[in-house]
Amino acid sequence: MVFDDDFPRIIETAADGRAKSLVADQDSRVVGYLLALRIPILFAGGTILELLELTVDTPVRGRGTGSALVLAAQARAREANAVPHCAVSFRHYEARWFIS
Repeated sequence: MVFDDDFPRIIETAADGRAKSLVADQDSRVVGYLLALRIPILFAGGTILELLELTVDTPVRGRGTGSALVLAAQARAREANAVPHCAVSFRHYEARWFIS
């Protein structure tokens, strides 16, 4: 399975500080997550935090969970002097994320 092959590498990347993973929970149950990668980029004049994955469980969508995850990622990017960045434009991200 792809998940079995890739998950250990994602954990390794997060452990060395190159990736940020945020989880949203409700009643001790995971209802969403965000995965972003720290990448040094010349055009940004430093490091960007690129949003790679954002998922919210269907029953809780539309309640601000995804927005809260994105806002938390933006805060982490600012704390690390990185520029928040999303490589693909999805209408769900446009309200809170820098879109290219």
